Amino acid sequence: MDPGVPYSIFLINSFDLAYQRLYQAVGNELLFRGDANQVVSVSGFTNSDILVFEVTDSLNPKLIKAVTIDGTAGNYRVSLKPASPEAVYLAISRDAAHGGELWADVSSSLKDKGNSAEYVVITTTGLKDTASSLAAYRKVRGWQPW
Repeated sequence: MDPGVPYSIFLINSFDLAYQRLYQAVGNELLFRGDANQVVSVSGFTNSDILVFEVTDSLNPKLIKAVTIDGTAGNYRVSLKPASPEAVYLAISRDAAHGGELWADVSSSLKDKGNSAEYVVITTTGLKDTASSLAAYRKVRGWQPW
């Protein structure tokens, strides 16, 4: 401190925090990294029908077949050897697949040169009726929807 200055001020722009945590499934699923572990074991599954996906590239998930599943009724775990510390994995029980609904991602044709539109309406289920009214209003006035 400089003489005559009763206090100092410093500001923190950011900091990193690292801590150990349990690999514990919540709701029969867990998204996790391998970190520097040789083997990762995720516990807390209620059944043994567990899948593990490597999802580092979320557009190209890969099913990991080299896993070990063990445990007793109502308390199962899955273990695997991470490919790298940065690799991201999803361990999930088949019955935890968000309501049991799965669908394929179909690429859109928005970039096709033959497309032309004066507007595109993107909405949620809750606003679908209102968005439909807006689209009908614009269509009556000659606007071309996509």
